[in-house]
Amino acid sequence: MDFDQLHTFLEIVRLKSFSKAAQTCYRTQPAISAQIRQLEQELKTELFERFGSRISLTTAGKVFAGYAEQALDLRRRAQDEINELERYPRGELVIAANEATCIYVLPQVFSEYKKQFPGVQLQVDRSYGSRVVEAVMDNTADFGLTQLPIQEKRVQVADIYRDEIRVIAPTKHAIAEMSSVSCHDLVPFPLLLPTSGTTRARLNAWLEPVEDRI
Repeated sequence: MDFDQLHTFLEIVRLKSFSKAAQTCYRTQPAISAQIRQLEQELKTELFERFGSRISLTTAGKVFAGYAEQALDLRRRAQDEINELERYPRGELVIAANEATCIYVLPQVFSEYKKQFPGVQLQVDRSYGSRVVEAVMDNTADFGLTQLPIQEKRVQVADIYRDEIRVIAPTKHAIAEMSSVSCHDLVPFPLLLPTSGTTRARLNAWLEPVEDRI
């Protein structure tokens, strides 16, 4: 049983004629008759009573006509809903991101996104770096935001945001007077660095030329 058969059946009911329904459905009358036979075989009952060239619905046919109309109406409504999604997206979007991204980056992005797509519910999966990629891989998140580089080859990666690593010092500190800082400038001073993670790895690489002096 398919929607095309239901449409054909209801056209016959509406027009009270197989031949007229064949014209509106752009089929031959034998093809129309074959569709109805298939329906009757599947339902194990006759849908029409035939009196020469005249036809009328059986009791089962009347019951089935009501459900056929509901089915086609649901199909139309479903298609309308889907078409509406293209203009006004709805649903849920799950984003995996680390704590810093959740605090400093996403609030402004979410604010703008909600203005454009108010029907979409945003949820954040707060995760550490490697877990962000895992969340995307196991489909618990639609996409993730994390630091590059990413070693996993089975995900598509796009560079969407560039962050800066900055030195924080008291206003009267010698470093505070500099417009930019090199690794050599930091040698005389004690440093407080992240204990682990991608940022620490990047800092280690940046400080490598002076690592034996700090």
